Amino acid sequence: LVAAGACLGFGTAALLVSALFGVRLWRRRHYVPGSGLRADLDESPVVRGLTFVYNDTLTAFADGDVGEPSADRSPPRGSPEAVGRRRAQALAARVAPPPGHLVVGTWDGRPLALDLAATRGIGLVGPGAASAVRALVLALLAERHRPDAVPVEVLIPTKLATRLLDDQVTARPPERLRLFASTDELLDLLETQLVSRARTAATDADPRAGEPATLVAVAAPSPALDGRMRAILDTGSACGFVGIFYGPWQSGATARVRIDGTVSAAAPATLVGSKLFTLPAGAATDLVTLLADADPAAASHEAFRRANPGPPEPPAGPGPARTRDLGSVPRPPGQAADSARQNTEPAPLADRPDQEQLAPERSAASTSATSAAPASPSALADPDPAGRSVAPAPTTPFVLTVLGTACLLHRPDAQAEYKVVKGLTPKVREILAYLALHPDGVRRNALLAALWPNGDDEQVLANRFDAALSHQRRVLRGLGSGAAGNLVERAEGRVWLRRDLVTADVWRVHSALDQYRRSATAATVLPVIAAYTDHLAEELDAAWALPHRENLRRGVLDALTDALSTLEPDNPTQHLALLEQLRTLDPDTETTYCKIAEVRAELGDLDAVRRTYDLLCATLAASDDHPDPHTVAVFEKLLRGQPPGTSDPRDARSA
Repeated sequence: LVAAGACLGFGTAALLVSALFGVRLWRRRHYVPGSGLRADLDESPVVRGLTFVYNDTLTAFADGDVGEPSADRSPPRGSPEAVGRRRAQALAARVAPPPGHLVVGTWDGRPLALDLAATRGIGLVGPGAASAVRALVLALLAERHRPDAVPVEVLIPTKLATRLLDDQVTARPPERLRLFASTDELLDLLETQLVSRARTAATDADPRAGEPATLVAVAAPSPALDGRMRAILDTGSACGFVGIFYGPWQSGATARVRIDGTVSAAAPATLVGSKLFTLPAGAATDLVTLLADADPAAASHEAFRRANPGPPEPPAGPGPARTRDLGSVPRPPGQAADSARQNTEPAPLADRPDQEQLAPERSAASTSATSAAPASPSALADPDPAGRSVAPAPTTPFVLTVLGTACLLHRPDAQAEYKVVKGLTPKVREILAYLALHPDGVRRNALLAALWPNGDDEQVLANRFDAALSHQRRVLRGLGSGAAGNLVERAEGRVWLRRDLVTADVWRVHSALDQYRRSATAATVLPVIAAYTDHLAEELDAAWALPHRENLRRGVLDALTDALSTLEPDNPTQHLALLEQLRTLDPDTETTYCKIAEVRAELGDLDAVRRTYDLLCATLAASDDHPDPHTVAVFEKLLRGQPPGTSDPRDARSA
């Protein structure tokens, strides 16, 4: 897979995309509404290029081959980010090499997998050596995002890491990239680990403890230290010690690498003619930084997997969710039957306060029908109807919907109903959606770079763009007499939609947000709620769509949060109405559930507090996650009748 100058294995690319989805989900869950934060939405060109090539390659696989494991064909569970992460991990598993091997390149167009430990160290020399070492390091670090894989830690002297990567990476490395002041210190740790693991093996340790991490030493050969390193690898290769050298390695294998990754000479000669993966320095910095950003999400995901052995089981329908106790993560799938029986009747709080538990989860469908369901926005109504006005109905012959699924609608005259325009290709719909987000137009080269970020020649991209517009004109001409031939205008290097012919639903959201900012009240936020009918272009996996989608969602979140501050404190019904709208818009943010529970507790409705927690658990479980300890503590206190933020008297007794 080639993207932005990087040549990587498809399995590694899938793991990087899995990490990217984890980062996106983490940032979405931890966004603080009202903060106005947007800087985290910008992704580097190499990440955008990787996403584009990955999505393009994904079409070669059948949906059933890369979907999450399931005995039925039920829809994927969880947020788009969670679904994308599971799909990427499943695809990485499909192309995974045998255990203990790493795909390091290709041989005659086929994946080349090596048992690096068995080589007793491999050295790389030549003009392409640095790029090849970077690609190996990235592939090893990406293994963290392969479920149930043996942990891999890459050990490297800081000086060499700075040379191969840069100061940005060494200042904030991924957790599994361990830096050492010198090669001496690195060897000290390897020798200590070698002794420790030998003792552990001799004492017949608990087999349930799992395999120890594979330790990969990356170093530059040195005559003064080669003897120690050789002894470590000779003994440690049996327990997963690996050596990768930026330079010749006489005690193992050495390969001369050309700038394109081709091995021109090697000892032993078996690698000659193969092509190793390569990674330019700039791309390496961006991708290793991505892995560092993904560490919190990866740690949370690992904790979930440890508490839930085996693959998560998607429900066959809106049946009961798994039981969840306060302060614990979901029970293993084997307990699902007990959970289903328990959900048929309410579970009271435990008799003793120190054993207090929440009732078992109910299904998301049943819970949403209870008092934890969204309150009606009419609770926010203002006596002045003008305060609740919404944008007028469209009058143009075409309407472009980009909220939800991108779709073009048409009506032949003002008395007819809008109907879907069939026959448009996905790329044409993507072009129209992109232009809808730039109502004042955009430079053509910016559009081409966003929609085809794979570094092709600009003329090639321009030809693709022209072909897409030609297809659009043919489809529109087929609608009959009176239909416009083209919705897109071009002049002086700019491209835009003809607003006399087409109206986009997203423009209505922006208009409502502008109106709200001019007069920020709970009533003027209602048009925002009415206009924002779905998230932006959710079916588009394109890298350009994410910042626009999340920016719009956060803009609406910020408006709702700001409107909350304008409400009178003695009107909990209005607070609940807006909070439930917030939860519907942002179902993965735990803070919103806590605020809803606090209002419910103030009203004395502890059953609703329980149901709110159950709904949170079910929502997060669909993304393979669970509430953090702080959230659990908030619900515990509310169910004991304690206001949030107060200390627990039991804590004082135990102190």
